[in-house]
Amino acid sequence: MANKKGLLIATLIILIIVVAVTLALVFTLKKDDDNNKSLPTSSFKVVQTKQGGIEGKIIKVTRDDGKTENVYRFRNVPYAEPPIGDLRWKAPKPIQKQSKTLKYSDQQIWCAQIQTPNNIINITEDCLILTIRQPESATPDQPLPVLFWIHGGALARGSSDWYYPDEQTSASLGMVTVSINYRLGIFGFLSIKELWSTNDGEEGQYGNFGILDMIEALKWVKMNIQSFGGDPNKVTILGESGGGAAVFSLITSPLTDGLFNKAIAASGYPVSLETTYQRADSRYGSSFKEDLRCSNGNDGDVMTCLREKTMTSILDKDPSMMRPLNESSWVFPFNRRLNDYPIRVIDDEIINTPLGSPGKYLQKDLKVLIGNTAAELPPQNATKTIQGLEEFLKPRILSFTDMDTYEELMNLYRQKRPDDKTSPADITPQLVYLQMAADIVLSCQTNDIVHNISLESNLTVYRYLHSQPLSENQNDDNEFESTAYHGIDTDVLFGIKYYYPDYNITDSDQKLILNFRQIVKDFVYGAPEFETTYTNKTIEFWDDRILTWDKPYHEKECKVLGDNGFLKRAWGQLG
Repeated sequence: MANKKGLLIATLIILIIVVAVTLALVFTLKKDDDNNKSLPTSSFKVVQTKQGGIEGKIIKVTRDDGKTENVYRFRNVPYAEPPIGDLRWKAPKPIQKQSKTLKYSDQQIWCAQIQTPNNIINITEDCLILTIRQPESATPDQPLPVLFWIHGGALARGSSDWYYPDEQTSASLGMVTVSINYRLGIFGFLSIKELWSTNDGEEGQYGNFGILDMIEALKWVKMNIQSFGGDPNKVTILGESGGGAAVFSLITSPLTDGLFNKAIAASGYPVSLETTYQRADSRYGSSFKEDLRCSNGNDGDVMTCLREKTMTSILDKDPSMMRPLNESSWVFPFNRRLNDYPIRVIDDEIINTPLGSPGKYLQKDLKVLIGNTAAELPPQNATKTIQGLEEFLKPRILSFTDMDTYEELMNLYRQKRPDDKTSPADITPQLVYLQMAADIVLSCQTNDIVHNISLESNLTVYRYLHSQPLSENQNDDNEFESTAYHGIDTDVLFGIKYYYPDYNITDSDQKLILNFRQIVKDFVYGAPEFETTYTNKTIEFWDDRILTWDKPYHEKECKVLGDNGFLKRAWGQLG
């Protein structure tokens, strides 16, 4: 009897547990259903394009306004055939239609390069891909503007997987974003006489293959982006550093008409008047061919030999001028030429004029936002004290000019600008160095570019300056991140998560993010107040206010630097 009673009690307990678990499960599912009514039943979706189906993954994010939104991520979408074998050093060939749906992949793809950030070891020539991020609010019937991102890296390193507008950025800006890979270094910018003859009559006869890749990606976007909810008639190209340099090339190219209507160049440098394809060949052509043992035979034999070499052997013999900017490019220059970066060449076809030549812009009704940071070069240990600053700068400045100009420059940079947020006590020796160095390598030539573009009747130009460091780094006057460093503007735009992934974003930083995102959003969307307020002016944004300048940034300082030859050693003149 006792056994039966115990069995009955045990059975009853089990039934109670089953009922409780069932009710809890039903309640949980109901709760999840209530919270995720907008979520599709699948975590993937397929979009049909002219080249076939593409599978994307759904990512749920919280926008800047606190609301959640689903964003579809389509990764590693090929926009051109692999540039390998006979297609090495050729214009990109449009991708053919695929019979099978392209499955989603999280694999990182980096183009062939000598020096990769973050110790990436998997590099390949088969790298011409793009990634699309589509907010759920973007539909073919109600498309959003497109932000087309071109990564930096001196045109010699980097990837669309390095730093980019992610799903949260895309949703917060209210834009479909596209991030691309393009050929780098020697694979993207080779220009030798054997190439000119064997590619005779073809696009890319003289080089600039990396720029042609960008143009091919823009053509793919023009053809397909509406399927992803992007407006093909509202495309803004955005590039930083080397990517900003590419933006300058794209807005002067006759091959880009109709592919975009706005452009943002962040810390970009223009192609020099002197960087012709003839000069490129004379600088490195012979040594490159000899190092690879491909200098014998006719032009066709030479190119066949070069195309048969492995990727690794070519990278091993990559000329120094095709490598990323070296240490001497990141310090206040002496008066001597630097020869260490990939050359975009004036080729009369892809890039037929240097930026800054009035009357040469081919894009119609183009609007351009150009910016740079207040500290493009990193701090130097030697410039922390007045004595150290003078000992460091004097020989460099005197390699250009005389003692009177040295004294004039030192006095100019020790003065406080009107409405400057820094007090006189904050104009430290380090700040004097940082601002003078930034003006030489980039800020002053940016003034010239802005001025020349403003003379074009069909172009509208805006200028911004990023001056505020990240708040948690401001007290360390000897670290790169304590300044408004090279790249901080796009780092802020993308949410401060790439250069310093463990950084604790403060309220001040968040306000800075929101301010710059609003500037970019107003520019892309064409907000009337933005256009009325900022046309032909410099915007200087902080966390708590936005300043405008009617005159060029550091106008007096730039005139002295220009009159004494310093600007011939700017980044745009390195070739």
